[in-house]
Amino acid sequence: MEETNKTFELHLEEYIIKGIITSLNNEEIDTIENLGSKEYSEAVFKVIVSSEPSIDLEFFNLSTTKIYVVGYKGREGQLGYLKNMQFIPDDRENHFVRVISTNILSVLMLNGNSGHFISK
Repeated sequence: MEETNKTFELHLEEYIIKGIITSLNNEEIDTIENLGSKEYSEAVFKVIVSSEPSIDLEFFNLSTTKIYVVGYKGREGQLGYLKNMQFIPDDRENHFVRVISTNILSVLMLNGNSGHFISK
Protein backbone atom coordinates (compact mmCIF):
# COMPACT_ATOMS: atom_id res chain seq x y z
CA MET A 1 0.00 0.00 0.00
CA GLU A 2 1.33 3.41 -0.95
CA GLU A 3 1.06 6.07 1.72
CA THR A 4 -1.15 9.08 1.05
CA ASN A 5 0.02 12.42 2.38
CA LYS A 6 -1.93 15.38 1.02
CA THR A 7 -2.58 18.89 2.29
CA PHE A 8 -5.38 21.32 1.58
CA GLU A 9 -6.33 24.94 2.11
CA LEU A 10 -9.93 26.10 1.88
CA HIS A 11 -11.03 29.73 1.83
CA LEU A 12 -14.50 29.86 3.40
CA GLU A 13 -16.09 33.21 4.13
CA GLU A 14 -13.53 35.01 6.33
CA TYR A 15 -11.81 31.76 7.39
CA ILE A 16 -8.86 29.84 6.04
CA ILE A 17 -9.11 26.11 6.80
CA LYS A 18 -5.88 24.14 6.51
CA GLY A 19 -5.57 20.39 6.75
CA ILE A 20 -3.40 17.34 6.35
CA ILE A 21 -4.70 13.97 5.16
CA THR A 22 -2.60 10.85 5.75
CA SER A 23 -3.46 7.22 5.11
CA LEU A 24 -3.64 4.58 7.81
CA ASN A 25 -2.07 1.18 7.12
CA ASN A 26 -3.98 -2.06 7.68
CA GLU A 27 -2.49 -2.62 11.14
CA GLU A 28 -3.64 0.84 12.24
CA ILE A 29 -7.11 0.29 10.75
CA ASP A 30 -7.39 -3.03 12.59
CA THR A 31 -6.90 -1.24 15.94
CA ILE A 32 -10.17 0.64 15.31
CA GLU A 33 -12.73 -1.81 16.66
CA ASN A 34 -15.64 -0.99 14.34
CA LEU A 35 -13.73 -0.66 11.05
CA GLY A 36 -11.14 -3.32 10.20
CA SER A 37 -8.84 -3.61 7.19
CA LYS A 38 -10.81 -6.44 5.61
CA GLU A 39 -13.58 -4.02 4.67
CA TYR A 40 -11.76 -0.65 4.67
CA SER A 41 -8.22 -1.35 3.46
CA GLU A 42 -6.77 1.79 1.83
CA ALA A 43 -9.98 3.73 2.63
CA VAL A 44 -9.25 5.18 6.09
CA PHE A 45 -7.40 8.46 6.56
CA LYS A 46 -6.30 10.55 9.51
CA VAL A 47 -7.22 14.23 9.16
CA ILE A 48 -5.74 17.19 11.02
CA VAL A 49 -7.60 20.48 10.54
CA SER A 50 -7.03 24.02 11.77
CA SER A 51 -8.63 27.37 11.03
CA GLU A 52 -7.53 30.99 10.94
CA PRO A 53 -9.07 32.79 12.73
CA SER A 54 -9.90 30.05 15.18
CA ILE A 55 -13.38 28.52 14.98
CA ASP A 56 -14.80 27.46 18.33
CA LEU A 57 -15.94 23.94 17.37
CA GLU A 58 -14.86 20.61 18.87
CA PHE A 59 -14.07 19.53 15.31
CA PHE A 60 -11.03 21.85 15.31
CA ASN A 61 -9.71 20.49 18.63
CA LEU A 62 -6.29 19.10 17.69
CA SER A 63 -6.27 16.69 20.64
CA THR A 64 -9.11 14.65 19.06
CA THR A 65 -8.10 12.28 16.24
CA LYS A 66 -10.26 12.91 13.18
CA ILE A 67 -10.82 10.08 10.70
CA TYR A 68 -12.22 10.09 7.16
CA VAL A 69 -13.56 6.80 5.79
CA VAL A 70 -14.30 6.37 2.08
CA GLY A 71 -17.37 4.19 1.51
CA TYR A 72 -18.45 4.04 5.15
CA LYS A 73 -21.88 2.35 5.32
CA GLY A 74 -22.68 3.16 1.70
CA ARG A 75 -21.71 6.83 1.82
CA GLU A 76 -19.10 8.34 -0.47
CA GLY A 77 -17.17 9.44 2.58
CA GLN A 78 -17.73 9.91 6.29
CA LEU A 79 -15.86 12.26 8.57
CA GLY A 80 -15.68 11.38 12.24
CA TYR A 81 -13.37 10.93 15.19
CA LEU A 82 -11.90 8.20 17.37
CA LYS A 83 -13.16 7.65 20.89
CA ASN A 84 -11.97 4.61 22.88
CA MET A 85 -10.68 3.11 19.61
CA GLN A 86 -14.15 3.31 18.04
CA PHE A 87 -14.93 5.33 14.90
CA ILE A 88 -17.71 7.81 15.71
CA PRO A 89 -19.28 9.41 12.59
CA ASP A 90 -19.69 13.18 12.83
CA ASP A 91 -23.29 13.66 11.69
CA ARG A 92 -23.70 17.19 13.00
CA GLU A 93 -25.36 19.58 10.61
CA ASN A 94 -22.53 22.10 10.67
CA HIS A 95 -21.73 24.05 7.52
CA PHE A 96 -17.96 23.97 8.05
CA VAL A 97 -17.85 20.23 8.75
CA ARG A 98 -19.96 19.44 5.64
CA VAL A 99 -17.79 21.63 3.37
CA ILE A 100 -14.56 20.18 4.78
CA SER A 101 -15.84 16.62 4.37
CA THR A 102 -16.78 17.25 0.73
CA ASN A 103 -13.40 18.82 0.01
CA ILE A 104 -11.50 15.95 1.67
CA LEU A 105 -13.08 13.56 -0.83
CA SER A 106 -12.11 15.91 -3.68
CA VAL A 107 -8.51 16.06 -2.44
CA LEU A 108 -8.34 12.26 -2.13
CA MET A 109 -9.60 11.88 -5.70
CA LEU A 110 -6.74 13.98 -7.11
CA ASN A 111 -4.08 11.96 -8.95
CA GLY A 112 -1.10 10.88 -6.93
CA ASN A 113 -0.45 10.11 -3.29
CA SER A 114 0.79 13.57 -2.35
CA GLY A 115 0.09 17.15 -3.21
CA HIS A 116 -1.45 20.39 -2.04
CA PHE A 117 -5.01 21.47 -2.91
CA ILE A 118 -6.19 25.09 -2.67
CA SER A 119 -9.84 26.07 -2.98
CA LYS A 120 -10.87 29.74 -3.11
